Amino acid sequence: MEAKNVLRDFPRNTHSGAHRFASRKVLLNADMLKEIMRCAHEEVHEIRERFAEGRRLIRSGMAKLHAGSTNYFELDVALAAAVQKYKETLPSGEQLVRDWPELAKAVYRTPPHLRRRGLKPHGLTTLCKYRYATARDMVPFVLLLAIEGGFNPEALLNLSLDDIHQETILGERRVRISARKGRAHNENYTKVLDYEVVGPLIDLILDITKHIRKVTPPTISRQLFLYRPVWGSSLKGTIFKSSSGPSHSGSLTHALDDFVRRWSLSRFCLAQIRPTLADLISLQHGSLIASQALRHQSYNTTEGHYVGSATRQREEEILGTAVEHLERYVATVGTIDVRPRARAPYHDKGASTPGFVCLDPYDSPISGQRKYRLCRAYGHCPGCQHAVADPSDPLAVAFWLSLDRRINEAQEMLDARAWLDVWSPISTSLSGLLAVVPEEVIEAARELDVTVPQVG
Repeated sequence: MEAKNVLRDFPRNTHSGAHRFASRKVLLNADMLKEIMRCAHEEVHEIRERFAEGRRLIRSGMAKLHAGSTNYFELDVALAAAVQKYKETLPSGEQLVRDWPELAKAVYRTPPHLRRRGLKPHGLTTLCKYRYATARDMVPFVLLLAIEGGFNPEALLNLSLDDIHQETILGERRVRISARKGRAHNENYTKVLDYEVVGPLIDLILDITKHIRKVTPPTISRQLFLYRPVWGSSLKGTIFKSSSGPSHSGSLTHALDDFVRRWSLSRFCLAQIRPTLADLISLQHGSLIASQALRHQSYNTTEGHYVGSATRQREEEILGTAVEHLERYVATVGTIDVRPRARAPYHDKGASTPGFVCLDPYDSPISGQRKYRLCRAYGHCPGCQHAVADPSDPLAVAFWLSLDRRINEAQEMLDARAWLDVWSPISTSLSGLLAVVPEEVIEAARELDVTVPQVG
């Protein structure tokens, strides 16, 4: 009894997330993913142009300042003056009022008599947008790197500049990113990405964050996704952070929602991108390849959390079809062989005879075949109503020529009545099919070394 009490009180699964319900993320479709990429690229272009415009305004304003202008209600003069006095980070409005009242009138707090003359303050936010990246500016970069690298959201948002290395391999520039994923057995997992795609994104991030990095605490100044808050009293840089992880940061959530609203997209979250990429890879290349691409330690992780139900069903169908092909291969003692060495990749594997396409191999009209089982009537395709032939394909025609020879050879091995009843009609149909093949295709087919199994 005492042992039972001890067992009853023993803690069950002390993992912090043990009692949370876990389910696969809802996947995005391919069109949605392409639209997200298009919108993100458009915003990256806008950000690049905005900061280039900021540099142009500063050059123009500096020239006017050197010429003696003090008209701070001109944006370029105000921006150049602010940058000249505050080298790295622009001050708060209250500090600007104390330090430079005349500039503050044009930027932060315009007196009523000047407002009545139609003069309005530029706003500190306007000046800052030409010098510093905001949380909203980080969104397109986060999305594009998440899509290009297939990163886990937490690993991506925790990237440091020390995790990113540019290198040249066999004359081609690459960007090697070593991301840290908390649940992985290895401390880091590395992605090698095309510099032409990823390099300009990282270079632009470094360009728009270079000023704020100099006044940011050393503990976070090396983080890739660094920005200056639009609101609040802090004049230093910050990062996406939350007790649940950076992807749950309120700043990121609000910025991503604004991105969705601007481009009229269906709402999505960063955590949906990686499973979507995995599912698309699985759909085209199989879930084992997806597991390798995602650098999972175990295939079970990919299969259990990253493969969608449609892809899972498709892979089950592929496996079932492969088993049926194997069963037919064994049952016909290797006569019907659909392996790559026996048939071209583009040739139909459902047809029992190479060189033909079968419209319904599971419901063959040939005598002796069973419904719902792959047709095993090898050699009968030329006379079958379900068969489709392509007279312009030299390889298919080569199979037909070989089959024609095999049917003629069978006359010497089979009973005359059996051959006349079964193979004579098929020979006639095949001869009619070969009669419509262009001569140049016939010549090309004869140059191919193709042999089909014996019939009978």
